[in-house]
Amino acid sequence: MPRMAGVLARAASVAAALWLATSPASATRHAPPAEAQAFDRFLAATSPICEHKSSLLCVDSAWRFADRDSDQGLSLGELESVRDGLRAWLTWREKDIPAAQRRMVQFGLVLVDGIGLPYLVESYDANGDGAVSRAELLSDVRLDARPLGQILMDSSAVNWESLNRRLGPLAGSLGGFGIKTK
Repeated sequence: MPRMAGVLARAASVAAALWLATSPASATRHAPPAEAQAFDRFLAATSPICEHKSSLLCVDSAWRFADRDSDQGLSLGELESVRDGLRAWLTWREKDIPAAQRRMVQFGLVLVDGIGLPYLVESYDANGDGAVSRAELLSDVRLDARPLGQILMDSSAVNWESLNRRLGPLAGSLGGFGIKTK
């Protein structure tokens, strides 16, 4: 995914790419936690969509995964669950993920934690209902037929000025993802 969508979507895109680069057979060293298994299934299903198909389809897939109660809003609890699933998956797959890619996902998690999910929910929740709607989450990004990674790298498709205002001093850290924020 763009405000929080950009940060979380980029982390999801990186995680999806990692899934494609790892061997499922090598990941069976020990039984992973249920949340890691759920994240693994999500990545297996969504990676090809996010890598090669419309960003709209990618976001739809990610939204269905994250919106656990299907109320069309992402609550703090749902976002924490997704973040925790990513962490569990990353720990489980640690030996299978190339170091540079693993560091990139870890950097994304540190960035999200540094900003704070409660702050991010508050900053995107324009109507004050305690959840982030899809429209709120994507208010600074224009999705189209291109894959999500291409959208996030296109400065004309993302309102980086708004994103930088929301993220404050940590906005400059997005350069660690290779994202131009100007």
